[in-house]
Amino acid sequence: MTNTADSSASAGQARQAVASFQGCLAYGPYTPLPDGRYRIDFALKVEDNTSSDTVAVIDSCVYGGQQVLQSRTLSGVDFACPDHYAVFSLTFDAEDDLDLVEFRVLVLGKTKVTLDYVDVTRIAGKN
Repeated sequence: MTNTADSSASAGQARQAVASFQGCLAYGPYTPLPDGRYRIDFALKVEDNTSSDTVAVIDSCVYGGQQVLQSRTLSGVDFACPDHYAVFSLTFDAEDDLDLVEFRVLVLGKTKVTLDYVDVTRIAGKN
């Protein structure tokens, strides 16, 4: 995995995993979050969007990955177009203040996966 120049990325740079890489493309920042409802947006693209196989898993977790707050698997066909960013979101409620919160992108070595950004937004209301 590398940081790479990408003119279609929001800041002209992106984090990229080659097609054969299996593991964590991005994780962190191990930040505290006060109680509330949150939406986490992951801007990702894949080189091959034809497969129904899982190509990546996005999640948010706490305490060094010991507790997953929300998770979503992504297959190639979840991406409308190859090599174009799509935003995938997770939403979770934090009933209490959280510590060591991280947001991860795990890739499974099926296709090249590129991450533009992860955006965390506190939204109104709770379940």
